[in-house]
Amino acid sequence: MRLFFLLLQEQNRPCAYALGFRFKHVASIHKTENGITCSVKPVLVNESHPFYQIEDVQNAASIDRDIVGNISLQGPGAGMFPTASAIIEDLVHINTMEIKRAHLANKASPDDQAVLSYWAIGGGVYASTLPTPIQVIERIHPNVLIVQAPEETIYAVHFPNVHIYQILGKVVKKEVLVIQ
Repeated sequence: MRLFFLLLQEQNRPCAYALGFRFKHVASIHKTENGITCSVKPVLVNESHPFYQIEDVQNAASIDRDIVGNISLQGPGAGMFPTASAIIEDLVHINTMEIKRAHLANKASPDDQAVLSYWAIGGGVYASTLPTPIQVIERIHPNVLIVQAPEETIYAVHFPNVHIYQILGKVVKKEVLVIQ
């Protein structure tokens, strides 16, 4: 995964940096009515996001809540070997403990609305070729579109030589500041 992430960064870093973005490897967790969703993926962040300044061995955690807003913590990571050891220990623990999967039985109802996120789509893609739930916000570069769409719709898009990254931070939409 690390090699993939480094190649991904090197391939797309010049365009992302020129547009004011940086790649970050982000693990996220969200609690919804239907259970808990988790993901680990490369994303793009801009200067407005707490992870923008995190570099090298620094790690960060950012928590968003309605009442307190954003709380961010940062500090040095444990290093390659202690981190790998902790991951193996966690995986063994998860495998040996009983996990209740009742939330998996809950199916999404037609009334549930998908959460919309902002995405950067890079490569030879035209707005007219995207599925209808994807709303094009702006073309910020000849090869980069900023769009808004549910995650499941974005991951259904498969075009050769097209790269899609979620954007964390503020996105300017038609002179209106949208905070995510």
